[in-house]
Amino acid sequence: MMLAASVLWLIVILVWRPTVAAPFVHDDVVHIIDRENQIDAPWASWGQLAIGQRPLVQVTLGVNHALGGIDPRGYHALNIGLHGLASALCLIVLCRAAALLIERGAIAMHPSLAFAVCCGAATLWALHPVQTASVSYVIQRAEVLVGLCTFVAILGLMRFALPGSSIAWGVIAPVGCALALLSKPSAVSVPCIVLAVDAAICSGSIVAAWRNRWPMHLACFLPLLLLIPLGVIGPLLSGDGMPRAAGLGLPGIGPLAYAWAEVGAIGIYAAEVVAPTLLSIDHGWTIIEGAAWPRPLGIVAIVAAFGTIVVGLRRNAWWWIVPALSVLALLPSSSVMPLRDPVADHRLYLALLGPVIAFVTVVAWWGWTRPGMARIAAVGVIALSIVGAAISTIRRNDDWCHPARLWDGVLALRPDDSGALMNRSLCALAAGDDAAARADALAALSIRPADGPAMAMIGLLDVRAGRHEEALVSLIRAEELGIRTASVRGAKGDAYRALGRYEEAADAYARASRRSPSSDQLMLLHGLTLAECGRDAEAMDVLVALAARSDDERITGRAREAIEQCTKRRNSSIDGVRP
Repeated sequence: MMLAASVLWLIVILVWRPTVAAPFVHDDVVHIIDRENQIDAPWASWGQLAIGQRPLVQVTLGVNHALGGIDPRGYHALNIGLHGLASALCLIVLCRAAALLIERGAIAMHPSLAFAVCCGAATLWALHPVQTASVSYVIQRAEVLVGLCTFVAILGLMRFALPGSSIAWGVIAPVGCALALLSKPSAVSVPCIVLAVDAAICSGSIVAAWRNRWPMHLACFLPLLLLIPLGVIGPLLSGDGMPRAAGLGLPGIGPLAYAWAEVGAIGIYAAEVVAPTLLSIDHGWTIIEGAAWPRPLGIVAIVAAFGTIVVGLRRNAWWWIVPALSVLALLPSSSVMPLRDPVADHRLYLALLGPVIAFVTVVAWWGWTRPGMARIAAVGVIALSIVGAAISTIRRNDDWCHPARLWDGVLALRPDDSGALMNRSLCALAAGDDAAARADALAALSIRPADGPAMAMIGLLDVRAGRHEEALVSLIRAEELGIRTASVRGAKGDAYRALGRYEEAADAYARASRRSPSSDQLMLLHGLTLAECGRDAEAMDVLVALAARSDDERITGRAREAIEQCTKRRNSSIDGVRP
């Protein structure tokens, strides 16, 4: 089992390895590049650590930053490693679950066949293209961490359920629940998942599970108190401070309207399990409102899931846990804690396991209960599914390496999506195609005249084109609209400096440097501008610190030149006042 888990971990690494070269995309830019000061040292205070209500994610981002600044490669490598570890634990958990079911006579299956089914299910789950939305998208590592910690908690439960097990295994389960909750508040359902697994796999019923291990399960639910210091409970009770919530205060969207939209979201999720071409970095509402099929399919999926759970519970069968796992994994990110985006592919990370287990188990059961070539056919179907999933994942990861393709796909479905236009504009800017970047930014402004990112893009492009007065108008307006990124403030500094307004330029560069502390270029411009203002002492403090830390010879050389000039001016001033 451990060998198979290690092999699966290596397969995951090989399949995802090309994405190490992928750039930051969409919210990666917002939460990593534009808010670098928040991941520079998140452990400095609880307030810094709890930003976004995901302390464990902030810690991992801080580790990445400490090791490699904002180089995307380290962030992608850690995501891949975490998913590989989650996949290995998934296989171990499935094998232990099968062994427990065989031991208590819940299933009549040879151990070698059960092992093969578990390997097939874990591999298909690990390599499914829907997982790219969590693994290849850096900032969505929260989902990977929740999945990983959930498997840790379940493994702790299963080992603790064995006769004569150490109490340490009983401690691992609540620790896993706590770490999952510290990864993302939607992990509120993880203690319920642990209880459900105990009931279906280990004990045979919910009553027996609670009776046999109630102290452990109570300890699993206690970490829910972490929602208070994380700042989740207060806004929910007051109704304030939930700008991202739909159905809990978002103008124009009531609870019933959101619930009806979620039915369509479930339909899309169900379709994505078998049709990876439906994957999208940003679905929006259009796919639900503009197509006839999502809601009917969603109703079928919901009825099938809950019907299976009810029938399984009534028959005291183990298999009700399969749909229950997906239901419990999805509930907090939809019905319980509604979000602005009704559909987000990364939310399927853990929830995907239910359909995958069902598919592999049913195919294997069909093959091994039929005569003739049925077994070979069953093996072929499962093997082809895994190979097809791996190929689809490789292709999807290639799109993550070329983000313009991701946004071309969104715009092909929704040409009036201003967010997609702006993200494609950023891709064009990174590629040096200023004309295409401006065209997309202007198109976004025509759709939303108060689009802050579009206004900022126009300002950045005007600075590059030498239209500094016009650039300042756009950049100041972008800041008024809430876009206060390092790039916007740096561009303001460039415009002020080109216009000879050095004091304002120095202030803009200082603000940009605080926002992006690892940027040697911004630090250099800050120091040079301070010198141009005649503030030589402050300039030397900045430039000396820069020369000591930077590995860029061009920047350190320019800093030393400026230090020498500041020193000469200071010495001249001292000589001039000597009696």
